[in-house]
Amino acid sequence: MSALTKPCPNCPFRNDRPTYLRHERAEEIAGALRSGGGFPCHETTRTGYDGENHWDTKSKWCSGAIAVMERSFAFGAIENQMLRINERLAGEDLVGAVDVDGAPVFGDLDEWVEAHEQ
Repeated sequence: MSALTKPCPNCPFRNDRPTYLRHERAEEIAGALRSGGGFPCHETTRTGYDGENHWDTKSKWCSGAIAVMERSFAFGAIENQMLRINERLAGEDLVGAVDVDGAPVFGDLDEWVEAHEQ
């Protein structure tokens, strides 16, 4: 699965837009990312019969999530295994495809979760 190169306009990881996730959902997503899970761009998922978003063959990695994870990793966080596995199996450098330094996203996952407390 490839990644978008920049966060979409409604990316929940953007720091130049109002936050809109419930705090509990932000904690859930951050926990999944910290434990090695992936996060698709919500604009590339499909809604299932259960009303939830699901990955499919057209889904792309969320570049906002990748940028925030990489910024977090700069502070000594554990690397995200799903990104590394994708890189090894698909031969794609997903992190290299995203403008990590220039992306308008939060500085790390902790800052992102805290922003959703408001």
